[in-house]
Amino acid sequence: MDNAVDHPERSAADPAQRERDLLAIVGDLARELHPQHSRANEISLSSRLEKNLGIDSLGRTELVLRLERAFGARLPINLVAEADTVGDLLGALQQASRPGQTTVAMPPAPALSVVPAAHEARTLLDILEWHVEHHPDRLHATVIEDDATVISSITYGELAKAARTIAAGLIERDIVPGDRVALMLPTGTDFFCAFFGILYVGAV
Repeated sequence: MDNAVDHPERSAADPAQRERDLLAIVGDLARELHPQHSRANEISLSSRLEKNLGIDSLGRTELVLRLERAFGARLPINLVAEADTVGDLLGALQQASRPGQTTVAMPPAPALSVVPAAHEARTLLDILEWHVEHHPDRLHATVIEDDATVISSITYGELAKAARTIAAGLIERDIVPGDRVALMLPTGTDFFCAFFGILYVGAV
């Protein structure tokens, strides 16, 4: 298939082609996410990513990866996060490809040695505990704000320790296994700690 992935320079030189390639990529993802629906077949620049196409935050992450590969451009994270329509994504692509625009590279990620997978693990907690037992100081996650700003990082050991503290606090508040806990936090290390804290209690 002759598409933007094969010819990123073609889309950069031809705005109409860029639009067609964008619509094709977004449509392909929407159909993959919701094969039972035909709404992606009538996609346009005014199509709303979540309401019309069912592309949620997780799907949007995959979409950004595909667009960056296809168009050879680093998309501004804030513009992608705020994009409501396919047209908004086109605007983000146009801004990313403006002549003379410079991109600040993120600091290089620290090199991590390859480790075996936790094959015996059956749950997320099993996996976390396995990593804590084998390499608690290994970096688990780094949260970034944009292409150049690292907000925070957390190791497996730090994650488990914080999650257990949160679990103890939930137990003090009479949360028991099977209870439901509403988790409303921005993406960050606090979110991961609270999420695993809920799992340690046995809540949902």
